[in-house]
Amino acid sequence: MTWLPTASAAQEKDSSVLQSEAIARIDGFVDHFRKTGDFGTRIGDLREAERELAATLEAFAGRGDFASAALSLIKLGQTQRMQGKWQAGLTYFQQAESMARRANHPGHRAKALMGAAQCEDGLRDYGAAASHVEQAIMLATPWADKSFLFDALDILAQIQIKQGNLNAAADSLNRAFALPGMKDESRFYGLLDRGDIYLKIAEKCDYQSNFDACFQALDRCRADYKNALAIARKLGWTGLAQQTEGLLRGAEARAQLVGLRKRFEDNLQNARIFHPQKPSDVLVTENFVGKDLSMPPEMEQLYQESKRTEQMAGGFGDSVAVTSFYTDGLMQQSRGNRSGALASFLKAISVLERDRRRLQDEKVRGTFVESKIEVYYAAIQQLLDERRYAEAFELMERSRARAMADLLATRQLNFAGKTEQALYAENIRLKTNIATRQAELFRL
Repeated sequence: MTWLPTASAAQEKDSSVLQSEAIARIDGFVDHFRKTGDFGTRIGDLREAERELAATLEAFAGRGDFASAALSLIKLGQTQRMQGKWQAGLTYFQQAESMARRANHPGHRAKALMGAAQCEDGLRDYGAAASHVEQAIMLATPWADKSFLFDALDILAQIQIKQGNLNAAADSLNRAFALPGMKDESRFYGLLDRGDIYLKIAEKCDYQSNFDACFQALDRCRADYKNALAIARKLGWTGLAQQTEGLLRGAEARAQLVGLRKRFEDNLQNARIFHPQKPSDVLVTENFVGKDLSMPPEMEQLYQESKRTEQMAGGFGDSVAVTSFYTDGLMQQSRGNRSGALASFLKAISVLERDRRRLQDEKVRGTFVESKIEVYYAAIQQLLDERRYAEAFELMERSRARAMADLLATRQLNFAGKTEQALYAENIRLKTNIATRQAELFRL
């Protein structure tokens, strides 16, 4: 992307004045959003700021004021990022980083790297995002003003959450909150992100049964959301306060859902069908799906309560949508609705694969399918029961391919021969080098 000067605006006002007015427009837009939650009414301010900032670039670069040019590019990147235009924003931040290097301005360079990381986060290129924000952290660490370091650590935590590395994300935020003299504005966003970490930990109960850990995580999540809500109200950010209240309601609904699932599992474990006492209790059949899978009435009631809770919370994203469709399929099976069960299982697989395809970072794909592989198996068994062998075989191959690709990305493999070991090590080394070169391509 290149910039073009707006001659009429540049001729009327000094570039520095024009830049200041554009930045004031952006700050006013952000303040309005925080107070009202309204994004659309003042979107024209952002676009006017874009025009004003573009008009300054030619003048700044022409007189060798590369620091001011870098600042204009940073602000242009911010206007694009706030509108969700990730690639356009990334291009501006890349240009800003290059300009800041020419100006030998580490502050602007750190801001540009942080902005680039946020745009790459939006593009789901988490490897490049982590690389850039880590560079920003190194630049910001020696500064007396620790607010830049706090923000950089917070951005790193957001990326680590997306990568599924919740322990690293928690460590990054712990480092951030240990910094002295942090302002409420920074603490507000940090608390929301730390609450998100605890919520992600609780989401593991979708596929695991460590309910005590999930309830503890939810308690901490709600505590952080409540503290963030108090800060938003104190600062007069009514719009953000309302959004935080929504997050808090979602966490409350999640706690209810985990409670319902715990009761569901307790009832399932106590059902006699899963505890044979004599040989005749063991079912032997040529069918792949049992013909008498009716659930106890209390389990049907818990299922209906969980659906109502999901609707009240407004959904929890794709990972829980997979669980919801999978559970729907099991319930349809228990009612004898085979076609409805298969349709629900296939919907779960579709959501699972769609979410996985969005990921650009192989580290993030690592165990994405591994914990959800039973969704494939349920659909395969249903297809086999209906004697649709070709479709079942095709789905089995898909599940194996997904799981194998993910396992290869994250598991240490053992090879019998030294030649195979050397080839695999060289393959990993080359992939690492390629990723490093791609991450630094814009700077070169």
